[in-house]
Amino acid sequence: MTKIRTSAQIAMILAILTLVSKGFGFIREMIMANYYGTSFVVDSLNLSYNIPHIIFTGIFSAMATSFIPLYSEKIEKLGDRSANLFTSQLINLLVIVSIISSLVGILFSEGLVTFFTMPETAAPEGSGIAAKALWFATHGWTGEKAALAAFYVKLTFSYALFNTIAGILESLLKYKNIFIRPLLASYGLNIASICVIFFAFRSADPRLLAIGGIAGAVIRFSAVAILVSRKKRFQYKLDFRMSDTVRRMFVLALPIFIGTTVVQINNFVSVSIASGLPTGSIAALSYSNLLVDICAGMTGSIIYTVLYPKLARAFSLEDESHFTYILVAGISVIVIIGLPLTMGALLYSDDLVQIVFERGAFDVASTSLTSIAFFYYAPGLIFNMQYNFLTGTFHSRQDMKTPLFVSITVVAANIASNLILVRFLAHGGLALGNSISFAIGVILLLIMIRRKGFGLINRAFAKKCFKVLLAAIAAVGSTWFFFIGVRALFAANAWILPRTVLLGLTVLLAAGIYLLLLRRLRIPELIHIKEIFRST
Repeated sequence: MTKIRTSAQIAMILAILTLVSKGFGFIREMIMANYYGTSFVVDSLNLSYNIPHIIFTGIFSAMATSFIPLYSEKIEKLGDRSANLFTSQLINLLVIVSIISSLVGILFSEGLVTFFTMPETAAPEGSGIAAKALWFATHGWTGEKAALAAFYVKLTFSYALFNTIAGILESLLKYKNIFIRPLLASYGLNIASICVIFFAFRSADPRLLAIGGIAGAVIRFSAVAILVSRKKRFQYKLDFRMSDTVRRMFVLALPIFIGTTVVQINNFVSVSIASGLPTGSIAALSYSNLLVDICAGMTGSIIYTVLYPKLARAFSLEDESHFTYILVAGISVIVIIGLPLTMGALLYSDDLVQIVFERGAFDVASTSLTSIAFFYYAPGLIFNMQYNFLTGTFHSRQDMKTPLFVSITVVAANIASNLILVRFLAHGGLALGNSISFAIGVILLLIMIRRKGFGLINRAFAKKCFKVLLAAIAAVGSTWFFFIGVRALFAANAWILPRTVLLGLTVLLAAGIYLLLLRRLRIPELIHIKEIFRST
């Protein structure tokens, strides 16, 4: 019982600390919106983050994901010494790869900006398909916007080395059930970025904005490295040999790299297409993505962080019954939390964007752009949360082919839907295409899980999901009418009950009604919530 209570408490603390971290992110974006609105500066900065992220974030995620199952196998069967040697060899090889990749990004930053942005002028009339493709590849942003984006790209590529090492060490700590202190270390990134925004605006030099990322990466790496060395969880070896396990990890990581970069690829496809839309479209997608990220980070990311090492350990110990229990519990909890969040995001999209961002340079037009994007991102919120957890389920079993197949389908669906929907809904169509692609991915993953024989999709599970859906509709729908009625009552004297306070009260009321309905409907995950995170 003590172990159950401890793991549940860890999950709760992670939720609180993640909320604080997302709060720093909100403050950062609110300050950015206040000073720069949806200007070309924000568009250039977001583009520069997306270009290296599609490479490095995929590498970090792939390595961290494939690292845990192999590290578990090493330490459980061969002991700490073998596990430390494997970790050292991996870090040394990744340092070489990240240095080379950073140099390529720094040297060819202008070409990368040109390649990944839409031309500002149309291709010559009468051009064939090949000529138009060449035109799109060799023509993009020009002038001050292109120069600023290229400068940002040089800086964002330069701190890949720090993130590479920090990512592997954080995975090691997670396997050791150390979750909280690495999360605290990540606070440095947002705090540094907030300070830099003030400094850049006061100096009237937007180029300084990218320095925050460098400072944050160095702070994160330093904090994690000190934590690992003090706790003596890892003994580093200067060994550059390519062991069989490291080779095996690279083989495993390649399909994971492709599969787990779906979010980055989808976002980047949207950003690339949005670069041909009116100024501010990329910024609107970025701001709305922040709102989606805090919802997913408070639920799906925490569930994945806590349960993924346990799934890997259960597979290493060949405990299939416990593996299935963890899988079903994780999916069920995401459904319970994700459904009301998704519905709330749809109903309150305008109010959320206005409350969070509308001030200073972020005017009514910026609110309209961002709320449209957020509204169309909202339906995909629960699918985004489930997608990450379900792909992790296959990775924990060292099955990399299934998520790879699904990820290719998701990217193809995103590109196709974006190209179709952008014609009718502009940047809103890009957000909707993203939601549709993740829904397709989740459906395919659930089908694959059923074929693996886990017995998840059955009548009892469908009945439980239907009950949760009814409870979410009743709770969120009823409180929506409460919100509208009270807001209309105080419309002439909004200072008496500000919209922020009213929205907070509405959320609390909806949560209370929802919990009561779930208890009344006898949803087992609510009654036995502590057991979901029990130790293996």
